[in-house]
Amino acid sequence: MRGRGKIAVVLGGVCLALSLLLFHVTGEARQERVLFFPGTISKQLSGESRVVHYSGTPAEDMQTLVEELILGPVAIDNSRALSKETDIRLLMVRDDVLYLDLSYDLLYTGEEVNLNVKESLAAVRKTLHFNFPWLERVHITIGGKLPFEPPYLASHKDQI
Repeated sequence: MRGRGKIAVVLGGVCLALSLLLFHVTGEARQERVLFFPGTISKQLSGESRVVHYSGTPAEDMQTLVEELILGPVAIDNSRALSKETDIRLLMVRDDVLYLDLSYDLLYTGEEVNLNVKESLAAVRKTLHFNFPWLERVHITIGGKLPFEPPYLASHKDQI
């Protein structure tokens, strides 16, 4: 009986080790991040902690973070920083610079967002810099154009 008991313990240990290894290889990794949203009453940005999927590559992790920002806050005393129709058209990381192109839907916020475009972009930048402090710069374009530059201003002056 003692021999069988040892075999059972060894087999149980092997099964446990194998299941932990499989979980580590195939399981979804998650990481806590902080997203910044304006309050419902004031426009001051406050951090909201959220556990998000962690892929391991900076670009994919940043994309997940911006997608979470687009989804909006969980806390009832926070409001949206971006329109829920906003799409990420391009996200690319080169060295310590992030290039992010958002859709024009960012401009059409209606009453759901109480920030102007500059403040919305500041929330995106603050969220990204807070979670990825090694980023030197975050370049954000809207529809492929730099916001607040002459070609942009000429075609969207009513949105600012």
